[in-house]
Amino acid sequence: MLRWGRSVLISVQFLTRLPVKIKDEVKAGELAGAAAVFPLTGLMIGAALLLIYYLSRVIWSHEVAVLLALAGLIGLTGGLHLDGLMDTADGIMSGKSRDKMLEIMKDSRVGAMGVIACFVVLAFKLVALILLEPAHVCRVLIVFTVIGRCSMVWALACFPYARSGPGTGRPFAENVTAKHAILATVIALTVVCGIAGVTGLALIGAGVFCGLAVAWYLNRRLNGLTGDTYGAINEVAETAVVLAALALAEHGWLSWLL
Repeated sequence: MLRWGRSVLISVQFLTRLPVKIKDEVKAGELAGAAAVFPLTGLMIGAALLLIYYLSRVIWSHEVAVLLALAGLIGLTGGLHLDGLMDTADGIMSGKSRDKMLEIMKDSRVGAMGVIACFVVLAFKLVALILLEPAHVCRVLIVFTVIGRCSMVWALACFPYARSGPGTGRPFAENVTAKHAILATVIALTVVCGIAGVTGLALIGAGVFCGLAVAWYLNRRLNGLTGDTYGAINEVAETAVVLAALALAEHGWLSWLL
């Protein structure tokens, strides 16, 4: 239990801006265990977004509450994954060589392609969540944060690290295996199917499939993945889940157990 608790704390420290500090030095092997519980961190983030949405609905409309929940997501994560998405878009859409793309992605400045990618992803999330009924939104806010982080674990397990030097994602990529990805999937399935029942399988399938599709494409372009691309994969997977939920809801196929 202590080891699980430490893994969760490490995961929270890496994926959020919450003031969590690990006293002892974090070993490389522990990062793999932390990656396996990424979905639990997603669950915590989703629960916080649900609280923001509920409290906002007391004062404002459904639309404003959704906007504040998304703002809360950016605040809780420090825009970590959006930053990765923007850097990835700037590099991949530059039309340069592999080495030049990696150099562009490392640059802290954001270009036009990064801004456009960020706008498109946030617009899809915002519009889809607004179009969902409030009862659906309350559950999707939890589900999409869990699945997005599960997709990152599969990307870590399936693809190599692109950079030759040190990087934030390297210790994870070198230690995460299929075993950790399977554990992350079991956690995600338990949470999502516990909330959405059978339709949870469709949501997980949509998120993980789209996340891995993007990971495969980026791996083709970069001969591996980087910390930035993991953020991009999370953003694409989250967006896919929200859009899948909207599609299921519009056809009357979205059901919940909780």
